[in-house]
Amino acid sequence: MTHSHPAAFTVEEQAVHVGHLDGTLTKNLFLRDKKYGLFLVTVLSTRDVNLKQFASSLKLSGANFRFGDEALLTEKLGVTRGAVSPLALINDKSKDVKFCIDKALLSAKLINVHPLRNDRTTSLGPSELLRFLEHIDHKPVSY
Repeated sequence: MTHSHPAAFTVEEQAVHVGHLDGTLTKNLFLRDKKYGLFLVTVLSTRDVNLKQFASSLKLSGANFRFGDEALLTEKLGVTRGAVSPLALINDKSKDVKFCIDKALLSAKLINVHPLRNDRTTSLGPSELLRFLEHIDHKPVSY
């Protein structure tokens, strides 16, 4: 189900509009590393992400993650800041972006994400998200 609301550029703004809905809000990070490439990381909205620990958990020795700039985000995922979600991987036709998902989200009842725009929130179950990712050939790595 998709809900309309005023544009929300942060998870805190999104929570004001849809925090009352069933489901878990997410934080989505578009990252780049010179050696390992591009990553989309989706975690619980309340989770702090330490980029060095993230690299270590994925066994990416020497990774130096930085946030991808808006031009790269738009080029690779076809969205702007504030509208990033796993659903944007549909625009990664060249499969340049690796997707990592917080294990805790896979056991959530519902996951609430932006559907390529930040004035909507779509609720879907983890199994639906995994089916979508399989359909677009973006196998997630959970951590």
